[in-house]
Amino acid sequence: MVLQHSTNHTYSHPFPTVTLAYFLRYSSPNLNPFAAHVLSTDTISSHVDPDTQRLHTTRIHLKKSRMPGPVYKLLPTSVTGGGGGDKASYILETSVVDIKEGWMRTESRNLNFTGVLSRIRNNGVLGVLEAIRRERQRQLAV
Repeated sequence: MVLQHSTNHTYSHPFPTVTLAYFLRYSSPNLNPFAAHVLSTDTISSHVDPDTQRLHTTRIHLKKSRMPGPVYKLLPTSVTGGGGGDKASYILETSVVDIKEGWMRTESRNLNFTGVLSRIRNNGVLGVLEAIRRERQRQLAV
């Protein structure tokens, strides 16, 4: 069974501010007290493509699991990692930022519990100029 959900939001901040906030959202509990469930964040790779000038980043997050305790008891230890105590899960995040064209795309996916539940989250952020350009292209196509 596949469940899909989509939302849309317009930020009232410049594109560079929104992209910076995205990358800093798990940097410190002092900066974001709503991210206390994130135990750590590490950057695996980060580079700027010399041809496109786009920033490509891969990060991994370790988060406290929010799965209810009784659900853990129903799952085999090979899936949950065994042992008792707090459970945590790894999230792999990839992102591409094009500051010239004014867009950012991200994808996050869980690395644990994939035999039970696989979650892939795609995000996109458009700067004002890119959003206007795409809207004009859409209108011309109609």
